[in-house]
Amino acid sequence: MLGLKLWITRTSILSIAPLLEVASRFGRTAILSRFLAPTQFGTAVALSVVVASVGLVTDMAIDKFVMTRFDDHRALAAAHMVSLVRGALLACAIVVAAPSIAAGFGVPQFADSFALIAIVPFLQGLVHLEIKQCEGSYNYVPEMRAQLVGQIAGFFAVVVATYIMRDNRAMVAGLIAQFGVYAIASHMLARSSYSLWSGRAALLGVLAFGIPLTLNGIGLAIVSQFDRALIGYWFDVNTLGLYAVLLSMIGVPISLMDRVFGKMALSHLVSKSKIALKQASDVKEDYAAIVFIFSILSVAYSLFVAVTFDALVPVIFGPNFIVKPAVHVLATVRVFLLLQMVGAPSRLLIATNRTRELSILSFSSAFSLFIAFALIHWWPSFETVFLGLVIGDILRLPFFFVIASKGNEWGNLVFLGDLILSCFVLAVIVGLLTWNAELTWHAREAIACAGMVGIGVQLTYGLFRHQRLRGLFYRS
Repeated sequence: MLGLKLWITRTSILSIAPLLEVASRFGRTAILSRFLAPTQFGTAVALSVVVASVGLVTDMAIDKFVMTRFDDHRALAAAHMVSLVRGALLACAIVVAAPSIAAGFGVPQFADSFALIAIVPFLQGLVHLEIKQCEGSYNYVPEMRAQLVGQIAGFFAVVVATYIMRDNRAMVAGLIAQFGVYAIASHMLARSSYSLWSGRAALLGVLAFGIPLTLNGIGLAIVSQFDRALIGYWFDVNTLGLYAVLLSMIGVPISLMDRVFGKMALSHLVSKSKIALKQASDVKEDYAAIVFIFSILSVAYSLFVAVTFDALVPVIFGPNFIVKPAVHVLATVRVFLLLQMVGAPSRLLIATNRTRELSILSFSSAFSLFIAFALIHWWPSFETVFLGLVIGDILRLPFFFVIASKGNEWGNLVFLGDLILSCFVLAVIVGLLTWNAELTWHAREAIACAGMVGIGVQLTYGLFRHQRLRGLFYRS
């Protein structure tokens, strides 16, 4: 059982920082939603949207680049140069555009706050990326430690700033403290010196890897942030605050699972490609096993959302935030779709350096937003955004798996059984949730029991089929 202990250890180490991040983000949102006026809270959400959006739009996946080259010091130095230049340019752009951004959200009086958050991308550009690079060889401890101190600093900064200022600047203080402390910790935990000079070849390698992924970043921004910008522009910051609370409940755990299981899946695929480039059958079986794991995760989280979502939101964020039945159903479907897309197909494309195809797939999220934008004229409510995103994700999901398998000699969709079975279990959960518009405790128990039986069937079927996955836990 040495292999099982090894994977439990890796998962435990990798889970610590994301778990703390989830707790910190939930805690910060809950504090701000309860102690700030609606307009101030909505503006605080808008500030976080801007930081996340500009980061995603210009994201070149530099952390993934150094992770796939965990033994290349020149690649690390080149990544530092690109990261620093990117952070400085983003900071300047935010300062210049701050008045326009604030006016776009309907709060021109808070332009100074939007200019002040320009410090955040600059701090992100100063991070020592060796703590990311070593994750390619399963060494997750340095990144975990840096994330821990950064998240703790950011949380306490929000608490203190909320008590003193009682306005949106509490969010600014929290973000600056989080990323500033994280950057300092990354330099303290790195074993090699911080270098910016790498040579032309290494620099071109970073750009060749990362520039296609800017389209991927734009797609991620569209699917995760631009819908909030649409809400803020179409309605007001008060509605944006409600929408952000609902998205926080479904999005933060997805980010947690992506960072833990997605990162481990990428590490495994990267290490496999390093030692067995020509063993296509091994890659096929490992990829199919990752599809199985994410199918279990997506159904399990959808079941959790179906049973608890409407009850947890008012408890955590206050009685003013109510989940409507339509939003409840749409959220249950959407978490399943998002986990499937960020799971196995995306990790395979990154591990095999097919970043251009991944960028195109992620950029297709613009189609979802286009549907939401079209529907919002007919049904002016933020539920429309949920509906548009779900429709778009349903249409996009098959393309992720087909394109990830395209060009391989094993492109016969060996994973199709796990994917179809997970969709069937989701249909049962959503059907029961839709049938019980008023969720009593008996209805929740029925949905939970049906979902657990479905997950049990998935586990039995998957473990029977994936012999390599069973054997993985018995190897050292």
